[in-house]
Amino acid sequence: WLKGSSSSEEGAKMPGCAHRARMCLRGTDDTIPNVIRVPIISEEQPQQFTLLMLPNMSVSALRKKAAERLGVDAGRVHLYSGNKDLGCDEDVSIFSAGVQDNRPLTVEVEALPLQLLLFAAIGHVKGGGVLCTFTDRSEDENAEWKETFSKLMRATKSKLHKDQKIRLQVSKDSDSCLCAFRDARGDRVYATVVSKCDLPEGMVFKFLEELQIRTEELLKGGTDKDEDGAFVQLRPLVESLLRRHDESCAARLQGHKGDTFKAKANATHTPIERFED
Repeated sequence: WLKGSSSSEEGAKMPGCAHRARMCLRGTDDTIPNVIRVPIISEEQPQQFTLLMLPNMSVSALRKKAAERLGVDAGRVHLYSGNKDLGCDEDVSIFSAGVQDNRPLTVEVEALPLQLLLFAAIGHVKGGGVLCTFTDRSEDENAEWKETFSKLMRATKSKLHKDQKIRLQVSKDSDSCLCAFRDARGDRVYATVVSKCDLPEGMVFKFLEELQIRTEELLKGGTDKDEDGAFVQLRPLVESLLRRHDESCAARLQGHKGDTFKAKANATHTPIERFED
């Protein structure tokens, strides 16, 4: 009987259906909805998503749900409505805090100190210029890393061929090493310093490969010639990718212990070299 009827006929026969459907989201009056759709946006995180919340749920519950979707600890998450930090009060409902249906909130995630991938750099082979570097360490701590990368850039034409990977020990007394590769066109070198030389190589070069792809997308106009301009463009990207991959590596290694970890760690095919002083 209903199968052959049109939507207009159905509406005529069941006039309250559409109204009741709207009421599910709007609520029983025009001020308090039954469900609030909360779009969560971020300039730093790659994903954007929408949470469905009850208006009487707490701001703390909203923060926890956002943290679950982002895969981070709730204590690192801050939600903003405009410039206002919603906080994390268990006793304040999202409706009381001013969260409105389908109005986006901005999320910020507090950064953790880098643990495994400590430094990232991009260099331009022609001229040996350094386009961008990032680390959360002090200048004194990362001076040796910058110097190792600068040495590699000066020696790239003889030391690193197109599409070639290399691992360089930073110093005799250091457990860290610089992992790098030159892209297939031979234009740029992408590098990162890892805290331990036995870190699984696949994890490290996965980061560098994504860094290459995203850099090429960003610098389509060939702004390598303007090193200052390239740095301004690349710095947020390099930081975001480095932090995300560092956290991912740390999370993946948490479950590996003893022989299992050693087997994975030693699954590498790129020997460690060292520049002669």
